[in-house]
Amino acid sequence: MTNQSMILTETQKTAVQGLLTFLPALQNKDREFVRNGYWSEMASIVSTATARNLFRYLYDNGFVLPEFDWMAWSEEALSYLDNREKLKSADWQTLYQLLTAHIRADRTSEGHYDTILENGFLRDVLTRMQELSGIGQ
Repeated sequence: MTNQSMILTETQKTAVQGLLTFLPALQNKDREFVRNGYWSEMASIVSTATARNLFRYLYDNGFVLPEFDWMAWSEEALSYLDNREKLKSADWQTLYQLLTAHIRADRTSEGHYDTILENGFLRDVLTRMQELSGIGQ
């Protein structure tokens, strides 16, 4: 990918469509599941199976970019976490970079994935993808 705004291929469009099937589970506001987090059992809005399947889906379908220097971009990625309003103007390139940075951050910051599930950041990124794609609206 380049620094310019990307245009999705048909394969990427299909992958986005599949990714958006996780959105209803992420939109759940009630903590109805208990799942093992990094530190203890936690009441969760997302079941363990859903969390694992989503994590695997992101890797298996190209949402975690192998050649992207996510560590160099980590401050920018955190700025979106701190200011969700920025997501309203995020393009596809930025959304892929955000997913890469935040998913890969779990390797160096144990529990980061749990955090972005629980605080709704991953839900907000997928919601922005839904807006851009027009799927399910």
